[in-house]
Amino acid sequence: MVSLCRKTFLENNTVFTRYVLSVVVNILEPRIFAPFCSISIQELYLFIIKYLCMRNVQSTLLYQWFENVWNREDKDALHSLLTKEVRVHGLVSDAPVEGAPGFAMFYDNFKTQFHNINVEIDDVISQDDMEAARTTVHAIHTESKKDVHFTGICMVKIENGKIAEAWNEFDFLSMYQQLGQNLIA
Repeated sequence: MVSLCRKTFLENNTVFTRYVLSVVVNILEPRIFAPFCSISIQELYLFIIKYLCMRNVQSTLLYQWFENVWNREDKDALHSLLTKEVRVHGLVSDAPVEGAPGFAMFYDNFKTQFHNINVEIDDVISQDDMEAARTTVHAIHTESKKDVHFTGICMVKIENGKIAEAWNEFDFLSMYQQLGQNLIA
């Protein structure tokens, strides 16, 4: 039965899917895999992708970072998620922000300019001691009461379960344009 299911699947799907299925079939015992032969090829493909290949964004340090620090406004989480000597690039000027207290200054300043900040974590990729997140930020400008939204990417190096260094690329130009500011040549 397993060989029939494998043969049908291999004849109808991509190289990637074939590879994933061959790994699954060779690892699992036939009695475990046999029930899947009664479902359609598409259902089997979705099962493999959903349960064996998908990332769990909520299990990442960056998810914890954006959810706790920004969405829940838990400033105390800075100390549990950042190393003491963290370096944060790409937020202010050309020099990195140094240390958790340095980031706290940026955080406080940003939160005085914007409220109702919500960072959607669109995706996170994690490998070894590095993570990268693609995000969409929604906030309200405190002075003008205008809604803004902009995208960004954050990549971090992790040491002992904490962020040791971060590189940020957020579309602040779009944010400022939404506030009515224009780029002058």
